[in-house]
Amino acid sequence: MFINNSFTSYSFGQHKTTYMSNLISEKIFRFSAFNVSHGNSSMPIGTDSILLGCWSPLGPGKKILDIGTGCGVISLILANRIKKEFTIEAIDIDKNSIDECNYNFSNSPWPQHLNVFHKSLQEWEGNGYDLIVCNPPFFNTGPHSPKKVRAQARHQVSLTIESLLFNCAKKLNKDGKLCLILPFLEKETLFSLANKMEWGIEKCTWFRSYETKPYKRILVSLVKNTATTISPLEKQNSITQYNKNGSWHEEYLALAGFIHHPDSLNKNSLKEQF
Repeated sequence: MFINNSFTSYSFGQHKTTYMSNLISEKIFRFSAFNVSHGNSSMPIGTDSILLGCWSPLGPGKKILDIGTGCGVISLILANRIKKEFTIEAIDIDKNSIDECNYNFSNSPWPQHLNVFHKSLQEWEGNGYDLIVCNPPFFNTGPHSPKKVRAQARHQVSLTIESLLFNCAKKLNKDGKLCLILPFLEKETLFSLANKMEWGIEKCTWFRSYETKPYKRILVSLVKNTATTISPLEKQNSITQYNKNGSWHEEYLALAGFIHHPDSLNKNSLKEQF
């Protein structure tokens, strides 16, 4: 079985190389059907990636692109939801992320369906996707992290929302969807750019950690059909993660409870797993 990137093809048989064993991070996140090493990637697993992987609408088409895959967790969640007859291509500009993603894909239940490539979106030549997912860099302002890789992952220094929309428009099939998770404060910018670039917003969900806290994320599904546009500025539906006492909220469990390891569901909250 082969998992590829633009520089190297790694072969994983029954014998795993010392090189690959060195990629195993001390940070292992256990899900219900797979484990994810996430200590060497540009960004560790967080709630955003889990939300996007569980929330993104799946249609009959099963050719998927994961932009800025990191450790590959979004791709793995989607694979767990689809289970068979699909192809997921994941790309990232960070070599350490690619290596860790390679390891996670090869040790998952779906290695033959998952491929990762060391490419930027602008360089990537694939097209005809039914679904594109991205947990993009999202801090427009504020100080950049002194660590270049983390700064690229958290700031729009390598991929702006406008560039993302422009490039994805060329890579989706005519009925394809682009699914994003963004900071809540970016919703007006997204809505303006979507209108300008002739994207339609067909689904939008607001997310908050507690009912007493302000909303902090939006999950958005975009299509190349402006006739279906709804406004992300008006709440269509929402998800709350925790109850007042810190236990899981029923809205979060309804969306993502299936993906978590049973042991974690017995803990008070997701926070205990990180």
